[in-house]
Amino acid sequence: MIGPLDERYATIDFVRRGDELGYRVTNADGAVIGYYRTLMSAAKAAHSWFTSTRGPTGMPYVGWIGAEQR
Repeated sequence: MIGPLDERYATIDFVRRGDELGYRVTNADGAVIGYYRTLMSAAKAAHSWFTSTRGPTGMPYVGWIGAEQR
């Protein structure tokens, strides 16, 4: 899967075990995100992982003023 800045952030591979078909999702570093039975659930997991790695992390800014204090 390709992100908005044209970088690859996840790969979805077909996995066959006997006569069953599944999907393996890995991130750009090759770490396995998970195994899924449908392509839709695999794509959703890849995109959820991608969006979870974006944005700020940690505690909110100390000087932030909540709506109740305005």
